[in-house]
Amino acid sequence: MSRLRRLVSTEKIFFVTCNLLPRVARLDRAERTLFLQVLKSVRRRLGFRLFAYVVMPSHWHALIQPAPQQSISSVLHSIKRNSALLLNRRRQTTGPLWQRRFFDNFLRKVRDFHEALDYIHSNPVRDRFVPLPEAWAWSSYCQYLGEGSWELSVDPLVLPLDLHHSL
Repeated sequence: MSRLRRLVSTEKIFFVTCNLLPRVARLDRAERTLFLQVLKSVRRRLGFRLFAYVVMPSHWHALIQPAPQQSISSVLHSIKRNSALLLNRRRQTTGPLWQRRFFDNFLRKVRDFHEALDYIHSNPVRDRFVPLPEAWAWSSYCQYLGEGSWELSVDPLVLPLDLHHSL
């Protein structure tokens, strides 16, 4: 199997998806909240920007801009490692929980950002967990509406100049 090549360092915003391994039990309500706490902690430590997220029972999506001199791979590795440690401790298990690879696309246009944002926030509705996006507690959707309470806040939406220039 060939090894995927990823950008080493960039100021791009990435739309990322990480999946649990097929044999791993899905994340329950408390574990999804725990994952958000890990995401918050890793973000504070690494300084990446987070524009949107959703945590589903079997996977999660986010819009992330790594800090300068960071790679998206190092950010995702830290999130997956730290969340696996805490989830394994809670479950009294050991071993990997997340698939080794992840999916990422860096956004080139403002339209790409908004399409990814809509995809992230509509995921719980599309998968028929809730009738409306605001009913899913593990998402940044309500922050964009300016209502409700949330475990993890997102960065203000100030798009990089290169996204504006590519329209």
